Amino acid sequence: MRRLLFVLLLSTQIFGLPGDLDTTFGVTGGYVISDFAAAQRDERPRDSAIQADGKIVVVGTRDQGTAFLYEYLVARYNSDGTLDTTFSSDGFFTLTNGSQFDSANAVAVQTDGKIVVVGGGGDSANTAYIYRLNTDGTFDTTFSGDGIQTITASGNPLALVIQTDNKIVFSTMSVSMFGNTTTVVRLNTDGTLDTSFDSDGRLSLNPNLFFPRGLALQTDGKILIAGKSLNSTTSGDVSVVRVLTTGAYDTSFDGDGIVQTVVGTENGEARSLLVQSDGKILVGGGLTSIGYDPALFRYNANGSLDTTFDGDGIKTIALTPNSENYYFNEIVQQTDGKIVGIADERSVFTFYVEDDFILARFNANGSSDNSFDVDGVTRSHWCEDGSEIVLQTDGRIIAVGSQDRPNLSGNNDGICTQRFNTDGSVDYIFNSVTPNGKANLGFTNIEAIAGLPNGKIMVAGWQDSNGFIIARLLRLNANGTFDTTFMNDGSYQLSTNFDSYFYDLKVMNDGSFFVAGEYDTNGGTIVKFTSNGIPDPTFSFDGVATTTSAARFHALAIQTDGKIIGCGSSGTTTRSGRIARFSATGNFETSVVNNLGTVGMNNEILECSFQTDGKLVVAGYGNDGISENVKVGRHLTTLAIDTTFGTSGITTSDISATLNDRANRYRYSARR
Repeated sequence: MRRLLFVLLLSTQIFGLPGDLDTTFGVTGGYVISDFAAAQRDERPRDSAIQADGKIVVVGTRDQGTAFLYEYLVARYNSDGTLDTTFSSDGFFTLTNGSQFDSANAVAVQTDGKIVVVGGGGDSANTAYIYRLNTDGTFDTTFSGDGIQTITASGNPLALVIQTDNKIVFSTMSVSMFGNTTTVVRLNTDGTLDTSFDSDGRLSLNPNLFFPRGLALQTDGKILIAGKSLNSTTSGDVSVVRVLTTGAYDTSFDGDGIVQTVVGTENGEARSLLVQSDGKILVGGGLTSIGYDPALFRYNANGSLDTTFDGDGIKTIALTPNSENYYFNEIVQQTDGKIVGIADERSVFTFYVEDDFILARFNANGSSDNSFDVDGVTRSHWCEDGSEIVLQTDGRIIAVGSQDRPNLSGNNDGICTQRFNTDGSVDYIFNSVTPNGKANLGFTNIEAIAGLPNGKIMVAGWQDSNGFIIARLLRLNANGTFDTTFMNDGSYQLSTNFDSYFYDLKVMNDGSFFVAGEYDTNGGTIVKFTSNGIPDPTFSFDGVATTTSAARFHALAIQTDGKIIGCGSSGTTTRSGRIARFSATGNFETSVVNNLGTVGMNNEILECSFQTDGKLVVAGYGNDGISENVKVGRHLTTLAIDTTFGTSGITTSDISATLNDRANRYRYSARR
């Protein structure tokens, strides 16, 4: 169940309604996540297209709610990121062909505004499904009688283009025990196979060509197909095929209509394709045998590599040693000749792995465009699995990917759409914050909020993501927008593939701050940030201090000498109150146990702070075998229990004899 956050004074709970669009798109980074299902199911984008009026059509697949059954998903957004309710009444619709893995894989918009969608379902007949929709999302009955055309024995459609005469061209691939078959299909405007194309409307390509994800039309009507092919060493080469309008191979293209590009021992693959205005052919893909490097390949019209493009016709990017930057899944060219590509990125850090997508922009000669986010590359940090780019007429860039969301079954991807300005910065106006004083921050639980001396706001908590609990820390500007000077996008995550939580937050007078919680088997965790908002390298070398003497820290307190106290518990099945002390530089010093309840029963410290005399007061709960009771204890400056306080250092308040009582927060007063 999801919960939507309302912060009222000291409230830290979060509640929500499944299926709501995030109307605070600008606050959360110029992006929108669409949960089209009543319950959060797996939803993945496959392709997108922009209409002449600026509206955005996204297609993909969605879990039907039954194990391993998927259906087509088609959605349309207004140019501001909101769902277009003039399309199928609510902005989206789903359909199924009865196959197990129904998926809409490609979309294109005709000049008359009609929308063509192609996809497959993985059925035994290798059926391709083609749908044509009117502008309002209804089926176009002038297309095959009912708006739906099926073609058996053709394979799963991967890419789609519309000719100037509105004939429909798409590429497919089928896999069977007898081998792989790659096919290009052309349909007439009424949905029938175009027999003027290779006599039956279907052209089977070289059987060595796999995954024809790139498809483009030249101005003379010739058709380009890009994918990968196996060479003699069984590694992959980037392959491009060109055929005439009749379906015959174009022998003016490298002699036989086929170009295979070998780059040393690299395993190459093409994922995207476009024809420049000067007739040169640009292919986006990657080289993956040594690392994971997105790559661009540019060819002259005759099929030779264009050596004016980065010196040899090939441009790769390798960002950082701890990053894997996969393929350019889509490429587009701006009107000024600059090239934009989208790729997935996985960054491996000391304590976490972060999955994002990247946008990279290049000058027409293949060099990185350093006017685009300084180094030519910008990251989403919100969306991942980047699949599509569309350029708006004003030059702003819309990128489409997915984002992990919580779901008990593990199916948890939602469609994520984000817009960037021409300089690579996030467009916070896209589906911007509504004037209602609310900000949806994407947390499952917010545990702590604190103000900085400069008026900015820190928020700590955790969220469900991809089957894990992820500790998150945000910094907001005073007006509620994300502070992008903090960790580039206003957000810090402790991990992405291990459970972690943030429970408490303390801000120092100099603007530095601490956040405490737990991190998987590393135990109780404290992270320190400098006033500039970066993990403090003078604190435990990388800003992160941990100890397995405590499983978690629910609270922290700072001594006058700068030492840090973490208060929480140890154990998993049965928890016991635990206090740990670190030096000002993050070195673990000591820990003590404070069993607030009956030994062998659950008890935890949930809050702690210092008195003016240096004694540490802790509060939480202890179980007496019947129910949980409010417990308050006190420790000396040595951390030994202060036996002059209460009974043996502990006071008990059993507010209800049968219900559970806990102390989550308290305030110390020095008044007598």
